[in-house]
Amino acid sequence: ASSLARMSEHPVDGFTTTRTIAASPERVWHALIDAESFASWFGTEQVAVPLSTLRWDAREGSEWSAQMVLPDDATIDWEGEFVRVDQPRKLAFTITDDATNPQRDDVVFTLTASDGGGCALTLAQSGGGLSPEQYEQAAAGWAGFVDVIEQIATR
Repeated sequence: ASSLARMSEHPVDGFTTTRTIAASPERVWHALIDAESFASWFGTEQVAVPLSTLRWDAREGSEWSAQMVLPDDATIDWEGEFVRVDQPRKLAFTITDDATNPQRDDVVFTLTASDGGGCALTLAQSGGGLSPEQYEQAAAGWAGFVDVIEQIATR
């Protein structure tokens, strides 16, 4: 996670971070879009994302949803829509944990092949729907997600 915490100049609008992963873009892509892999990385080891609550079929225009079950058994319901699915280069979707609020943030994963067979994973979340503190928390959460994506892609 050491190279992941580079915040953008405008934390009110979101954040952008890049990590080099020792796996091909295709392997990282599979970790991103496979439903069982998503349930693992979106939850990490601390939070469960039961497959029974998951709709995750990466097709442009389709909706997705997932429920996180926190260690205290509280739940967070997430939803959004796939905006761009360009295998194995770009996955973009909207995200919210408040279905009653029309505001959605955009999450974009960009994969670029790097020397030696690895890839650079750039992750951006933007939209202005969160406070600077919430974007800092989101960046920390995504850093944990990317840790698991990297584990899945490199095994």
